[in-house]
Amino acid sequence: MSFRPNRVCWLLTLGLALPPALAAAQQPALGGPPAAPAPEAAPQTLLSSLPAANQYRLTGISITDERPAVSDRPLKLPTFSTPGRGDKVWPRLSPEQQAQLQATLQAHFQADSTRPAATLQCRIVDAYQLFIRTAEREMVGAYAKVELALLDGQGQLLLVATGQHNETRTGLDARYKRVDECYQTALAAALRRALAHLTLAGE
Repeated sequence: MSFRPNRVCWLLTLGLALPPALAAAQQPALGGPPAAPAPEAAPQTLLSSLPAANQYRLTGISITDERPAVSDRPLKLPTFSTPGRGDKVWPRLSPEQQAQLQATLQAHFQADSTRPAATLQCRIVDAYQLFIRTAEREMVGAYAKVELALLDGQGQLLLVATGQHNETRTGLDARYKRVDECYQTALAAALRRALAHLTLAGE
């Protein structure tokens, strides 16, 4: 199995600060609510008798944003909207979001120098914000899908695991605060699910 080459990649040496700057899946039409995420595939083990991923010592983390249309523009939340109107954006990751991703990834691995070295590749397959106006109310939401790949010290691919999450808020008046909450929740939950699959495999 191959892990797709990085389109935009930040290679992080553990202990250093993260620099500035995480194919669409489960993208709903603007006229209806988001579809439920597809069931997550079980982590794929590429070596026999492989211990859980958290029994490795990370020497590097790379985060690759593979979304094709990231943007700096905010999601459009009109003051007055009619049913059927909507908007969708793929926000660029902030430095704070990247730092949080790195911290979450690192926290699941050991710092023991006696453990075998490994590197972790994190692909942001999809992450977007969504606004939809229905006949009865307004809805904001977010979706995220993340893929993790663990490689040993020789670059041999060991495990691949995927996590995804869909988060929505409904009401009579959409607000940017709700949009941001949905987006942060979706990213964090997708990453945690992928890590759970990765670190439990082999135990």
